[in-house]
Amino acid sequence: MRKFARQFQHEIDIDFKKTLVVSVSGGLDSMVLLDFLRRMNLNLVVVHFNHQKRANSDKEAEMVKEYTEKYHIPFNYYKLTINSSDFQNRARILRHRHLEEVASRLNTPYIVTAHHLDDLLETVLISLTRGSNILGYAGMRQITEIGNYTYVKPFLYLEKAELLDYANRHRVPYMEDESNYTSEYLRNRYRLTLVPIMKQENPNLLQMIKQYNMQLVAAYDDIRSQAIAFLDDRETINIPRFRFLSTAVQDDVIAYLLETNKVNINYRLIERIRKVLLSKKPNQTVNLSNQFQLVKFYEKAEIKPTSEFYFKKIRIKEADPKSKVHLDEFSYSSKRVNTTALQVRISYDQIEFPLWARNRLDGDILEYDYGRKKLKKFLIDEKIPMEERQNLWIITDNQDRILWIPNHYINQNLGTGRSLYITFYGGKDDEK
Repeated sequence: MRKFARQFQHEIDIDFKKTLVVSVSGGLDSMVLLDFLRRMNLNLVVVHFNHQKRANSDKEAEMVKEYTEKYHIPFNYYKLTINSSDFQNRARILRHRHLEEVASRLNTPYIVTAHHLDDLLETVLISLTRGSNILGYAGMRQITEIGNYTYVKPFLYLEKAELLDYANRHRVPYMEDESNYTSEYLRNRYRLTLVPIMKQENPNLLQMIKQYNMQLVAAYDDIRSQAIAFLDDRETINIPRFRFLSTAVQDDVIAYLLETNKVNINYRLIERIRKVLLSKKPNQTVNLSNQFQLVKFYEKAEIKPTSEFYFKKIRIKEADPKSKVHLDEFSYSSKRVNTTALQVRISYDQIEFPLWARNRLDGDILEYDYGRKKLKKFLIDEKIPMEERQNLWIITDNQDRILWIPNHYINQNLGTGRSLYITFYGGKDDEK
């Protein structure tokens, strides 16, 4: 620990003039962390969480409070009430929220936790079991920026045995968490069963995990820098350029966009998105969550908010030539309307009124002088993005004959006897 104390301020690249918000449970790891940082004469604030799950929880809180009072360290205490089947994940979310509240109040970005090398090994095993991206498989890193906050794990490359030795030599008070020895949680099951076997096979296992972590973090940093450079502050994937990236960088471009939009990452999702992006199908959608979807439209793709599609059909009214106010989105008239809105002239011999504006339907047909063409085929040939297709307005007569699709199609096979002017007030400029 003396060697580590000398390295600490050189290797942990943070501003030590700022306050450090220290998460202290009262167990061996966090109490040693608190004592170590106190001896470094740093400006500390302690945050303790009582999960109210154990008989000794109140005694543990009192012990941490007594320590902070003895050394005049500000103490923040939170009682957490969690009624969830996913207790550990919910508790982690609440702890992060309160730690960030304290850091924000103190105008500091730094939140310090006592994770160590044994924790790192267990995290790696869990990630291998559940699946992750390259950084997830690395386990953890000493310094992680999440939003406006910097999470610091100064003990990450120290073994728990070293922390126990420190506690004994410096008489650091701590309480043993009896829940660490139950098989209720996955981490405990690895700690109690798998890890002892692995250490028996290789006494230097923890140092191997440290090396593994450092190599993966270095690889991740290089790959992430390439992913960020590829996106260049844009949230749109240029698919032709994407195809020339290595698979590792492709995966991280996808992972980076998912992280940016706070979508839970797993390898299956990343692999599915990569296959969609590299496929020859021009328009595809991948649902990511209740809030987001990935939309591929020809040579581009981006993550967009999920929007439910509702079919719309409205009756188009004849314009009142005396009125300059148009409350409806569409109108028609026998004479040109003086307007800057989008307007088209339709020539016809016979169409059946009323006219309608609706969204597209399967089986819609367009008419040309050379024959007929499915609207679906037309949209593919014109490379109209899927999102735009869903929002197209189709103007029909009462027999569902397509007259006009603003900005895309005018039916010129209706005859020449009479003229009709249709105006779209949601459009811009006259359509030529």
